[in-house]
Amino acid sequence: MSASALPPFLQDLHRGAEQLWLAAHHDWPELRIEVLPETDSTNSQLMQRARHGQRDTVVMTTAHQTAGRGRLGRQWQDQPGQTLMFSVGMPLTRSDVSGLSLCVGVALAEVLGPPVQLKWPNDLWVKHQGQWRKLGGVLTEIAHDGQHAYVVVGVGINLHSPPSLDSASVAPIGLSAFGHAATADQCLADLAGAVLRALRAFMRDGFTPWVQRFNTLDALANQPVQLSDGRQGTARGVASDGALLLETSDQRLSIHSQEVSVRPC
Repeated sequence: MSASALPPFLQDLHRGAEQLWLAAHHDWPELRIEVLPETDSTNSQLMQRARHGQRDTVVMTTAHQTAGRGRLGRQWQDQPGQTLMFSVGMPLTRSDVSGLSLCVGVALAEVLGPPVQLKWPNDLWVKHQGQWRKLGGVLTEIAHDGQHAYVVVGVGINLHSPPSLDSASVAPIGLSAFGHAATADQCLADLAGAVLRALRAFMRDGFTPWVQRFNTLDALANQPVQLSDGRQGTARGVASDGALLLETSDQRLSIHSQEVSVRPC
């Protein structure tokens, strides 16, 4: 099927893939970019390949996911043509991956620009009409086979505001709702390129160079928050290992993402 015969959103993704390849192939000559009409989950696809020994550097995007996933096993539901979804996979050359999701979030938020902020540990938020709304999220997974490691970073960004879900604690919002003019093709090229660069920088230097950049974009900074285990306190940014710093009435705690989720009080 020729590109002109594809549905409009798939045409956008193909254009974005071409723009990404032109911008990135010099630094990543081995880079493969795949555009799928539909799949269960781009993260699942790349994780499955990695477990079978396929560990090349790849960007995979799709117009629709039938079994998208978020953090803590939550379902990610996309609206076909309304959500940009892609995963970046590459060999992992660093043993300490503390703060990796936060690093990717910083890279995405800096490309998108204000008013996009970060909600620890893996969400992109926007304050719209006085309320926090969720623009997107990051899901990082690592496949090991004993000798090699491979990282897969999944990104979902609402281009247009999807219907609110009754179970959602924070209503979703799309880029178009606050006047962001970027098209799907430009978003794919810019954001996937930013993730590639962020992963390379993280593998070289770790999270420490990203701490201040995260804290500058932190939606929870100095706000009262409550953890899913009931603890409350004031968010005081993140540490060099990506842990959330929670100040209670009598101590400062380091909260790691595998322990709990966090919400403003």
